[in-house]
Amino acid sequence: MNNGDSHKEIHFTWTDAWLLQAIAMAARKQPATIEKIIAAGDAIMHAVFTFEEFGLGLAKLTTGGYVAEEAGKFQLSPHFSSAFMRLARQARSWREVNETLLAFLVREYGKVDAATKQQPGPSLSLADFEEAVIHYIHPTPTLTRLMNLFKRLRNQN
Repeated sequence: MNNGDSHKEIHFTWTDAWLLQAIAMAARKQPATIEKIIAAGDAIMHAVFTFEEFGLGLAKLTTGGYVAEEAGKFQLSPHFSSAFMRLARQARSWREVNETLLAFLVREYGKVDAATKQQPGPSLSLADFEEAVIHYIHPTPTLTRLMNLFKRLRNQN
């Protein structure tokens, strides 16, 4: 892992690799919004990220230097995008891409140039994440009213 005093260890999980795939898919031509990354993640695994998976994964991937943020949008970092393409071409399915990426992240984190590591990771609020999920699933008016009610109740506590 990482031996530098100025960087803490990052323990990557399969959900981090899933998020990295989703960012790569959503940001092929330009940096992607949270909503587009959620949609790409759903297309890959037929599931929606939890707030914890998304927020913590994003912090780890940006801190590790694999993902770059620009004005609240995300893309693969310039130094990692060619490595991602090479790794993705080796796999025959999204599951294999996930396994390959996870092995790469675990093996290579300590080898990332310290200058490419960003500190700290992006801040992502629960409200921003929930709004992106709501926009992604195109809720009915009833669901929108329920979500607004839950937000008001949570804010009162």
